[in-house]
Amino acid sequence: MSHKKISMEQLIQELEKSEEQRGYSDNIPDFSDVVVDDMVVLDENYSFDRLRQLMEDLKRGYNVSVDTPIPGGGAKGFVKKALRKLFLPVIRPMNEQQVAFNLAVVQCLNQIFLYIEQNGGSLAPNDENVVNSRAELYKRLDTIEKAEEELATRLLVLEENNK
Repeated sequence: MSHKKISMEQLIQELEKSEEQRGYSDNIPDFSDVVVDDMVVLDENYSFDRLRQLMEDLKRGYNVSVDTPIPGGGAKGFVKKALRKLFLPVIRPMNEQQVAFNLAVVQCLNQIFLYIEQNGGSLAPNDENVVNSRAELYKRLDTIEKAEEELATRLLVLEENNK
């Protein structure tokens, strides 16, 4: 068995050359460069009204039915209907799982929506409620630290008295 020395630098150069030949590049596209379907509108700024509208759309559209009417007639329509009847026992349980998942997602998003709505449409970390809660927590922490110091002092006094 003969061992051949491999130069790591040479190996890396060969790999880089191979990547260049295949058209790979280090330029990763920005999401703004990605082509999106005309039906999809990506919001760039937060809007509480837009969130409310999207939640209503989600509530109406979570149920996906396998029983949509098949358009057309003739031989094609007959074949489509026959295939649907054939595959329905397989597709219906998957459809029910999908509808259940969609409903769970809508319910979770609705909870997030309600939280935002109850907080005046804001999740900002400097929101007044957050600032007040943070101040209250710091006060409690100071109280606990002072009580801990007092207990430590009392413990030392008790230990010295018991000697």
